[in-house]
Amino acid sequence: MAGFPLEGVRVLDFGSAIATPSGTKTLAILGAEVIKIESTKRLDISRFGAYVDNKPTGEFWNKCGRYNTHNTNKKSLTLDLSALEGRQIAIELVKVSDVVTENWAPRVKVNLGLDYPELAKVKPDIILISASGYGATGRCANWIAWGMALDPMCGLSYLTGFPDGLPVKGSPPMTDTISASYVTLAALAALEYRRRTGKGQWIDLSEYETGTLHNGPALMDYVMNGRVKTRLGNRHEVMAPHGCYRCKGQDSWVTIAVANDTQWRRLCEAMGKPQLAADTRFATTAGRYQAQDELDKLIEEWTLTLDHYAVMYKLQEKGVSAGAVLNVKELLLDPQTKARNSYPLVEHPKAPDGDTVGTHPYPGIAWRTQADPIKELQAAPRLGAHNHYVLHDILKIPETEIAKLYQQGIIGEKPFVASDTKAVARTADDIDQMLEEGVIVGYDPDFRKILGTE
Repeated sequence: MAGFPLEGVRVLDFGSAIATPSGTKTLAILGAEVIKIESTKRLDISRFGAYVDNKPTGEFWNKCGRYNTHNTNKKSLTLDLSALEGRQIAIELVKVSDVVTENWAPRVKVNLGLDYPELAKVKPDIILISASGYGATGRCANWIAWGMALDPMCGLSYLTGFPDGLPVKGSPPMTDTISASYVTLAALAALEYRRRTGKGQWIDLSEYETGTLHNGPALMDYVMNGRVKTRLGNRHEVMAPHGCYRCKGQDSWVTIAVANDTQWRRLCEAMGKPQLAADTRFATTAGRYQAQDELDKLIEEWTLTLDHYAVMYKLQEKGVSAGAVLNVKELLLDPQTKARNSYPLVEHPKAPDGDTVGTHPYPGIAWRTQADPIKELQAAPRLGAHNHYVLHDILKIPETEIAKLYQQGIIGEKPFVASDTKAVARTADDIDQMLEEGVIVGYDPDFRKILGTE
């Protein structure tokens, strides 16, 4: 049997949150050995959030769904880079690796001595991917960057929302998820370039630019017509009708997009109102575009009689684009995600004290292939779970020296100050309050039975 596509490639991921961890997750599924590196004094922020059973108990820092989603199939090494010994170990690892990823502000890697010129001295063909907020050049180079600032800066938030409302950020921020795909793409391209030329390189990836590049239609409208686009809500620049419509049931919605006259006639047939197709007001796309308010009322009178799935199935059978608006529970249980095994069940191994994260569905990757095998999804590693493997098996550091590193706090398997991180959790005791606040819209105590993970 052929090996995995990236078998034999080693990646050091110093990143946190989404951009590089999610990108390197794909590399790991493709067979690369990805070593996630973080300090016990400065944990990846994604370790804090939705904990198992809403209870930050035991090794709660290993139980956050956000962290476990973005770090499947990886190994974990803890390393205090503020200490000289930690930075020296990082350099030794670079010597035996192929790709390094990080999403620090540009000044950070320079201050740590882990910028590209320094890495290239010890490994000339190393590939460094830096996914910073705004890139390494320009006035914003060292600005603090989270999705709440990046999505608006690249113009996406300005175009998201309704004409009479405020700009709206994506959830999760689009720049984070888009950048993760670019990290994967950049790594694959750089590895192929190195295969051909023997040369490594530094890739300066701007998360801000990944967002601006997905703003093309509005940009080109200004370039060609001098027009500044604004928010359209759920409507489209050309298609009509095109919107999100209420359905039968609480908070139940369906989206419908009609691209041409043929699809309009089919929509009318599905609604049981074929006479609308002959109405001169709606006979052309231009006419329908001018009459969208009236059309939306007519369509919603029909959609309110059916649930969102029923509307979707009925229209798809007629050849009209329609999609039920799914919440996360519906998404996990949707027949299409089941058919594609989009969220494979992953069982976490038990900690030495018997504590475990349990078995949960996690996002895989969005393609299937027969030519090149991909790895089955494996649980994200516990903090520092592979310290001994990386230091002893890869770097050949003696056991006595590894013991000293533990004593000095250079490496570890628990947060340096666990009590501070625990305070950010909202537990099962807060369910009623979160429902009242609208933070959540429902809670199923028997969710494990529903998901089949008992």
